[in-house]
Amino acid sequence: MTDTSEITAQQYVDRANALYDFGRKPDSILELRKGLSTYPDDPELLSLLSSREFFDGHADEGVTAAKATLTVRPADYRATTVLLEHAVREQRFDEAKQFAKLQVATYPEWGPSYLNLAHVQLNTAWAANRDGKPTPEQQQAWGEEVAANTRKGLELDPEGEETLRRATHLLKDINLKAEAVQTLERGLALYPTSEALQLLASSLQAKDDIEESKILLGVLADNPQQLGAARKLNDNIWARVQYLAAVVPWMLAVLLIVAAFVPESTSGPTTRTERQFIEVFIVVPFAALFAVTRFKRKALPKGYLRRMFSRVWWVWLSFILIAISSALMLLVSLILVLRLQPGTMEHSGPYMGGIAGIIGFVAVVTITAELLLLWARFRSEAKNRLYPVGEQSLTATKYELKHSTWLLVRVGVGLLFALFPLFGAGLANRPETLSAFAAVAIAIMAPPLVRMTWLLARFVNVPGQSARANIIGVIAGLASLIAIVLTSWFTYQHILHDDPPPTPWELEMREQQEKWNDVGKVDIPEFDSNNYTVPEITVEPYDFGTP
Repeated sequence: MTDTSEITAQQYVDRANALYDFGRKPDSILELRKGLSTYPDDPELLSLLSSREFFDGHADEGVTAAKATLTVRPADYRATTVLLEHAVREQRFDEAKQFAKLQVATYPEWGPSYLNLAHVQLNTAWAANRDGKPTPEQQQAWGEEVAANTRKGLELDPEGEETLRRATHLLKDINLKAEAVQTLERGLALYPTSEALQLLASSLQAKDDIEESKILLGVLADNPQQLGAARKLNDNIWARVQYLAAVVPWMLAVLLIVAAFVPESTSGPTTRTERQFIEVFIVVPFAALFAVTRFKRKALPKGYLRRMFSRVWWVWLSFILIAISSALMLLVSLILVLRLQPGTMEHSGPYMGGIAGIIGFVAVVTITAELLLLWARFRSEAKNRLYPVGEQSLTATKYELKHSTWLLVRVGVGLLFALFPLFGAGLANRPETLSAFAAVAIAIMAPPLVRMTWLLARFVNVPGQSARANIIGVIAGLASLIAIVLTSWFTYQHILHDDPPPTPWELEMREQQEKWNDVGKVDIPEFDSNNYTVPEITVEPYDFGTP
C-alpha cells in the first residue's frame, strides 16, 4: 500500500487532470480534495479545485476555493476567472470588471484575460439595455470595446481552441457575424474534430435549424455520448413537433372570430369584395398550415425520431389527434366559406351554434394533443438523461424561463379570449358562440401554463429531491385534465340548452308543408253498403261515319 505522505502536490494535480480527461469529474474533484487534506495551502490544488467545482455546477464550493486561492496566490488566473464569472451571474458588474482588469494587469500576454474583460463588458451592456434606453452612440461604443478586447485576445492566442470558441461567441453576440464565421472556420481548420466548435458551427453557419440538426446528427454519429449535441438536437426536434400542435389554436381563434362577428345579419356580407376578403382571411392560414406541416415533417430525422419516441409511445396518439383537429378545421373553414356565399345566409340564418360546437370540440382535442406532447417531452428528457441535473439544471431552467416570452404571449391572448365575451358587444346576438370562446381560450393558454409550471417545478427543485418536481407536474396535469372536462361539459350544456331560432329557410319549408297538407285534405264521405246503389252507365253508340 502506497504511503500518501510520499505523494507530492503536483502528483495529486496530475492524477486529478487524468481523471478529468477520462470524464470522471467527481473523482477528479475528490482527488483534489484528498490532496488538499495533505497540502491545505497548495495554490495549484486550490486553484484547480475552484475552477472544477464552479464550472461543474457547484458554485458555492468553487467560490470558497477561489477566495482561499487568492490568500496564497494573489491574482491567480483560475480563481479570478471564477470570481468574475460568479459576479457576472449575480449582476455585480463593477466587481466583475475589477477582477477582469486585475487579470489583464497581471497577465498582459495571456489572451483569455482579454476575453474575460470582453465578456464582462458585454454582460454590462446587456444589463444597461434592460434597465434603460441607451443611445445608439453608447451602444456602438460598448460594441467597439467588446470587439477590441476580443481581437486582442485572438492576437495573443491565435491557435487556442477555447480562445477561438469564446471569441466566436463574443463576435456573434455583438452582431459581427462575418468575423465570427471567419474565426470559427479558422478554429475548425485547426481542430476539425472539436465537438465544441462543431456545436457552435451548427448554430452559426447553418441557414436554419434543418442544417443545424444535420450537423448535430453528424456530431452524434462520431460521439454518441456528446450530451451537448444531443440536448440541442432534442430541443430542435421537440420545438418543431410542438409547433405543429401550437398552430392549431391560432387557426381556431381565426375561425371563431369569423363565425362570431362577420355574418351579423341574415343577408351576410353585402359586397363581393367583402366576401372575398373574408374567404381569403379564412383560407390563407390553412394554406400556410399545410405548407408548414409539410416543411416540418420533411425536416425531421426519421431514425432519430423513432429512437426518441420509442419510450414515450403516446406521442403518436397526439400526432393522430393533431391530424384530426387539422382536418376538422379545414371542414369548418369550408362551411364558413359556403355560408358566406350570396343568398346562403338568407336561407340558413345567422345561427352559428353548429360551427361553434365543432370549434369547441376541436379545441378540446387540441388541448389533449398538446398536453400529451408536453408530457412526452418531459418524460423523454428524463428517461434519456437529456436534461441537466443539479446546479446545471437550475441554470438551464433559469434560461428557459427568461426566454419564455412566447409562452407569456399565448397566456395573454388566451385571457383576452376568455374575457372577451364579457365585453364584446358584438356577441349580444350570437350567444351560441360563448362556449367556443371558453374552449379556444383554454386551448391557447393551458399548454404554456403547464410548461411554465413544470419549469418552475424544476427551478424550485433541489438536487436529490426530484419527487417534488414530479408531484408538481402531476398536479399541473390533473388541473389541465379537470379544465378540459369542465370545458367539454360547459360547451355541451350550452349548445344543448341554447335552442336556436328558426331560420328563414326553415320557416319557408314549414309554410310549404302546411300548404301541401291543405292540398292533400279531401272530404270523402263514409261508405254505407246498405244504401249503396250502382249508378247507371249509359253508353253512347259510336258513329264511325261512311266509308
